[in-house]
Amino acid sequence: TEVALATLEPGQLFGEMGYIDKRQDRRMAHAIARGRRVECIALDSQTIEEMVQNKDGRSGFDSVRKALEKLAKQRASENRSTLREA
Repeated sequence: TEVALATLEPGQLFGEMGYIDKRQDRRMAHAIARGRRVECIALDSQTIEEMVQNKDGRSGFDSVRKALEKLAKQRASENRSTLREA
């Protein structure tokens, strides 16, 4: 059974929950472009790690990591609510 968990607008992202909790399971997303072109960029966890670390290997972008963690918590709460209503 498919359940629509979210409707995203241009510039929004998805997949942050898998990165934050390091799960290896896969989820599927469907893009329905109501008159718009849809572009997705896939980033694996290694690429994301490289983006949030500075040259000496320390976390250089804690604000990015914190923003992803905050979004993941918010999205998890919204998803639980949506699934309860389904």
